[in-house]
Amino acid sequence: MDAYLGLAGHFEELAALDHIHGVLDWDRRVVMPAGAAEERARAQAAVARWRRARLADPRVAAWLAAVEPASLEPDQAANLREMKRLHRRAAAVSEEQTGALADAAARSESAWEACRPAGDWAAFRPYLEEVVARVQEQAAALAEAEESTPYGALLAGFQPGLTAERAEALLREVDSFLPDLVARARTAGGGEEAPAAGGPFPQAAQERLARKAAELLGYDFQHGRLDTAAHPFTGGAPGDVRITTRYEERDFAPGLLAAVHEAGHALYEQHLPAAWRRQPAGRARGMAVHEGQSLFMEKQVGLHPGFLGLVAGWLDEAFPGAEERPAWAGPALYRRLTRVEPGLIRVDADEGTYPLHIRLRHELEQALIGRELAVSDLPEAWEAGMQERLGVRPQGDHRNGVMQDPHWAAGLFGYFPCYTLGALIAAQLMEALRTDLPGLDEQLAEGEPGPLRNWLEQRVWLRGSLPEFEGLLREATGKPLGVEAFRTHLEGRYLREAL
Repeated sequence: MDAYLGLAGHFEELAALDHIHGVLDWDRRVVMPAGAAEERARAQAAVARWRRARLADPRVAAWLAAVEPASLEPDQAANLREMKRLHRRAAAVSEEQTGALADAAARSESAWEACRPAGDWAAFRPYLEEVVARVQEQAAALAEAEESTPYGALLAGFQPGLTAERAEALLREVDSFLPDLVARARTAGGGEEAPAAGGPFPQAAQERLARKAAELLGYDFQHGRLDTAAHPFTGGAPGDVRITTRYEERDFAPGLLAAVHEAGHALYEQHLPAAWRRQPAGRARGMAVHEGQSLFMEKQVGLHPGFLGLVAGWLDEAFPGAEERPAWAGPALYRRLTRVEPGLIRVDADEGTYPLHIRLRHELEQALIGRELAVSDLPEAWEAGMQERLGVRPQGDHRNGVMQDPHWAAGLFGYFPCYTLGALIAAQLMEALRTDLPGLDEQLAEGEPGPLRNWLEQRVWLRGSLPEFEGLLREATGKPLGVEAFRTHLEGRYLREAL
């Protein structure tokens, strides 16, 4: 037991470094002055090196070898399992590699923020090339330690317990029905056009609306805050979980739905098991599960007709003169927000076309990591892929093309599949939840998401990383992850007569 206690104390100190990193990264992406980018990159690289050094510390290996599994309670054994995984991955990568990637990623993401407004690919490209080279180095080292492919090792870093082969099989199942479903959904309802948003919508009023939605869902502003960012994200640290969104004056929906999405991430973080805070078992179970929580709130709840009925009332209050703006009158709001139409932008995509965006990114990043595609050829491959999968192309508009997402700039290769897998998880959770909460529709229409939130807290959030990935889903839904709940959800929502 002494060895286990040594590990627990060591990882509790490590959690403080994670806290520092989380707040530094939030600050860089939200309020840091542009001129501080270089010094911040150096600081974040130093924190990354310190974190890696503690994880790969020889004492950790000695403690792990000395632990007697029979002396541990089941939850302690789960914590030990997670410690072993983190140590193995850290030990596979050198301190130099860790610092170099952290430095390159921080610089690259700052460059992305500066270059994206003008779509300046030529200026951004060298930064991305450096990040890709650093990620390729780490992926090769991790693959050897994990007995996996380089890309599979990266994916496992974001969603432990999920192999690249399992992810590919699920995504191929989605591929097998989604294009036809999208084609049918585009003609459902007789092709009736939804009314335009009818802006302008002042940012201050949109901020109040976003805050109201997050509060209704249960986001705790005593331990968090809402800000704006170039790309919406959730950051900070346990006990200090911060969300961001971005607003468009011409349309209230993107800022509102992004806030609901990020509130889903934050609710998960705010309700992880307190008894295991600062220990690996107290962390979220992975980013596919995390995206499952955010997409549950954004798509399953945020686009629910009952919830949108509440939103319509809020819009009347937030934007006087609503009688002149039919965008949220009667069923118009639901019809507009559930319209299926291919477009250039992933974050604005409907539920049907969204996985098509993800699949393109998944294929391109595999080719980049596998050295089958050069960064210099990425824009051309992007345009061809958009045309093939969605029937649209940015025509050289890099801002709304290959530069629209910050993930690759930040070195997050292997993350994109988590979005589609998260959509599968969200649909499967809703399917199970409806069985347990037959009055859910009425509760949402009345602005009472408490029962839904309590169900998720007990089934998912409070479980942290105590179960493994598939085990968590079996506990919560009674079956392993599959595509049928997602398919049924899409068919029910989009293959219908116009409301």
